[in-house]
Amino acid sequence: MYCTYCGSLMEENALVCSQCGTQNDIAENAPVQPGSQDVAQPIAQPTATVANPNVAPPAAPAANPYAAPPYGSQPTPPPYAPPAYPQYPYYPQQQGYQLPPVQPEEKPVSVGQWIGYNFLFAVPIVGLVFLFMWAFDKKINKSLSNFCRSYLIMMAIMVGLWIIAAITMIIALISISAQYGSYY
Repeated sequence: MYCTYCGSLMEENALVCSQCGTQNDIAENAPVQPGSQDVAQPIAQPTATVANPNVAPPAAPAANPYAAPPYGSQPTPPPYAPPAYPQYPYYPQQQGYQLPPVQPEEKPVSVGQWIGYNFLFAVPIVGLVFLFMWAFDKKINKSLSNFCRSYLIMMAIMVGLWIIAAITMIIALISISAQYGSYY
């Protein structure tokens, strides 16, 4: 049997709905079967209900907000789908270029070694000997050999400039002494 107000399932011969509390009109008007009632129990008196259009029907009791939902009423989540990443073309891994081992004459010269060579080249005769020896040696480090060659080239340029400056000074002194030489 179902409640006439809320439609929930009720027990047979229930006087009140267990969900909304509304009285059951069908149970009150149901015929009494002989032998099913005990004599000591009073018979329920029917109540007269007057329909008043200004009065709202009784409200359903508030649902318990802490009650767990019935088992199986939760919607099942969709199956896991991995995120869609853009598909890039496959490029096979290229074989790396294997560098040959570095020879001793190919190793770079450190900053400390450069500073030491500059101090060595500042020594007047010893530095010049080492410059010529390392500039034209084939077994020495190539970067050191190139540095010695550039150092010799720069020394040759400086010597040439000093010679030009000296010749210019000598010519200037000769011309000045020729012009003013008779007055002194």
